[in-house]
Amino acid sequence: MQALKEIFGKNHIVLSMLVIGLLGVLVYSNTFKAPFQWDESIYLQANPFVRGELGLFDADKIHDSVAAEGPDRVIGEELYRNLITRYVAYLSFALNYRIHRFDVRGYHIVNLAIHVINALLVYLLVRLFFATPALSLSSLRSKSGTIAFFSALLFVAHPIQTEAVTYVMQRLACLAAMFYLLSVVLYLKSRIAAGRRIRYGLYLGSIACAALAMKTKENAFTLPITLALFDFVLLTGSVRERFARLSPLLATLLIVPLTLFFLNSSKVAVPGQAGTSSALGYLLTQFGVIVSYLGLLAVPINQSILHDRPHAVSLFQPEVLLSVSLLTLLFGAGVYWSFRSRPDQPAQRVIGLGILWFFITLSVESSIIPLPIVLCEYRVYLPSVGVIFGVVTGIHVLAEAHSVRRYTMVAPVILGTIVILYSAATLARNDVWKKGAIWQDALEKNPKSGALRLQVGQALERQGRTDEAIELYESALSLGMNHPRIKYELGAAYLRSGRLKEAEAAYQEVVRALPDFAEAHFALGNILARQGRYEESVHEYEETIRLNPGHLDAHINLGGVYVQMTRYAAALQELREVLKQSPNHSDARYNMQVVTELLKRQGDDKNRGK
Repeated sequence: MQALKEIFGKNHIVLSMLVIGLLGVLVYSNTFKAPFQWDESIYLQANPFVRGELGLFDADKIHDSVAAEGPDRVIGEELYRNLITRYVAYLSFALNYRIHRFDVRGYHIVNLAIHVINALLVYLLVRLFFATPALSLSSLRSKSGTIAFFSALLFVAHPIQTEAVTYVMQRLACLAAMFYLLSVVLYLKSRIAAGRRIRYGLYLGSIACAALAMKTKENAFTLPITLALFDFVLLTGSVRERFARLSPLLATLLIVPLTLFFLNSSKVAVPGQAGTSSALGYLLTQFGVIVSYLGLLAVPINQSILHDRPHAVSLFQPEVLLSVSLLTLLFGAGVYWSFRSRPDQPAQRVIGLGILWFFITLSVESSIIPLPIVLCEYRVYLPSVGVIFGVVTGIHVLAEAHSVRRYTMVAPVILGTIVILYSAATLARNDVWKKGAIWQDALEKNPKSGALRLQVGQALERQGRTDEAIELYESALSLGMNHPRIKYELGAAYLRSGRLKEAEAAYQEVVRALPDFAEAHFALGNILARQGRYEESVHEYEETIRLNPGHLDAHINLGGVYVQMTRYAAALQELREVLKQSPNHSDARYNMQVVTELLKRQGDDKNRGK
């Protein structure tokens, strides 16, 4: 029946979109009461901007508003950094809070709404492909509604999307994808729409969405590149005309680097985390990670909130070499099908664009910019769009080529079966999130992972479950996972529990193993100072500052120790350094007044003694 009369007959567009939305609600119907997870207690619930206590122009005060020490000392700085770089996403959280405080159901409803909108945008995007000049004569144009429909269904139902949708904080990934997709849809529509005013309005909307995407998450940096690719592959015009049209969108490429430049020139600089690989090491590791993403997209089994992935050290490791070879072939196929597709099969361009979309949208997080966690399922949320519409189109191309008479049902039956399987898997995965058992699930799947135990322990601490975190760290060490970072976190947990001697012993081991880890020296200095061992603490604070001259807390704490040692002039010097780097630092200003008065009294006492 011509694929059910091109999916639902005369009103197929409206009905198709309705079914897509209903499926999204169905597979996420068990998530509305899923509790906040992992770092949401800090970055969402304790965020003064989200709670309405500080506005955008007070953002620089966030660092001073969050009091933390040990591994969480930089939380205030990270909140500030995230607010500046991802303002649109955090504004949405603030609006959530304004309506219903921290009732988790409201946050899940918004996340799901964004996810459904994204699925509908995928539907519109694929339909637009077949309305462009390059595909106007494609034999699959009459099937564009079917291809778009199943692409959207697979996207909305795929279990790999659960981390981006059900994990509330990863609204960043969903919202950035929404603006990204909307910008592409508006741009393509502006190029083929009738009427100058309509085209101009759609074009301006595309530029606005590009800017919003880049202020939601940094991976949107690739959007102008994607638009340029689509323009050259699907549309017509001279190079000069294309460049003139794309220039304003290409100008949005400056948004992310200028934002980062502003942060690097401001008082806030977030230090790197110990254990983060070099740029080269991260890149080599990402080759295998990208292959794993493709595997999860094809067969979504063994999903986990954290995957323990060893860092690659050489291009000639078998896994790395094999991954590079596979990805090179895949990328080459994408380029070939995009620009050199067969004249009688222009739909191959959609397959090629899907492959290139995957690589381009993943490039920010899977290239040379080292991130503490090398593999996260939410990072494939936007890249999955290209894989999905490319695969769905490919199935239709094959079905048409090898089963002409039965073509109208072969592809829909195959894709419908996959949608049902993925929907069941998504419901099952979301049930784990609903029960709040996401960490137990991760540990059960990889019980011998030291890296995983480290991350789970940190998550438990942020939920206030310090004793459980200590047990986890100690069990990791007892199993032979003698990683310095685990000992560092164990020391921090001991410190929170008031077990100073054990904390000191843990930090001493860390600084011996990682002598360039500034935070370990800082934490050890704090413990020594609390025990009145001032000379030893001075050495640790000075070592912290040597390794990280911008460590303002080390300067302040060193000044405090100098006060205890009645070395007021030295204390003033440390506070002046803080104010030099951060002129509005409230603690430093107050301490300056106190120490200045103490120094004055010391001088008066000396004069009276004479």
